[in-house]
Amino acid sequence: VSIPGMMTGQILGGTPPHQAAHYQMMVLYLIGAATAAGTVIASVTSVAAVVDVDHCLRMDLVSKRDSSSSNAMVDNARKALTGAYNAAQELAAH
Repeated sequence: VSIPGMMTGQILGGTPPHQAAHYQMMVLYLIGAATAAGTVIASVTSVAAVVDVDHCLRMDLVSKRDSSSSNAMVDNARKALTGAYNAAQELAAH
């Protein structure tokens, strides 16, 4: 019989339950913090890669996938971004 988990292992090993619970909460918070940090880093890096210093989307930096790996949702998003980019360029020209 296998009972997984750090808290269960500590309790079965003789650690007081409140101390095992503290360790389990620490691990839970560390996993949450690592997930949040990874999400923030990925988002900031992605935005920095396709936005210039004037906070404008650089369509030349957004690459189009080949048709075999593309799907309708990606195509629709690309069309919407292209339309918004073109509209912003027209407004900036006036």
